[in-house]
Amino acid sequence: GEIKHDNHHIMGSPYNIDISESQTHGQVGVGGPGIQHGGIIKHFESNFWVDATGAGAGELRVRIMGPKGAFHVKMRKASQKDKLYQCFYDPVEAGIYTVYVQWS
Repeated sequence: GEIKHDNHHIMGSPYNIDISESQTHGQVGVGGPGIQHGGIIKHFESNFWVDATGAGAGELRVRIMGPKGAFHVKMRKASQKDKLYQCFYDPVEAGIYTVYVQWS
């Protein structure tokens, strides 16, 4: 049928609209010594990696909360071809550190 507005045919109607199912994206992997429990602060290796190779389009956000609030995280892309990132932070005191990784 025709699509009308105020009893006038809308030019180009009816419209064909292609609606597809949502795309399932892969997961983001996180690993390395900087997210492991334990360790002594003086010798703690605070680096870890994020692998978003199969995660689809997006942008990486990493936040770390420590005993005194938010923490600066240095990130660098380990591979220009893949979505593999190296992350570094410098804890200055003992305590609980929470790492938040988001791929959007």
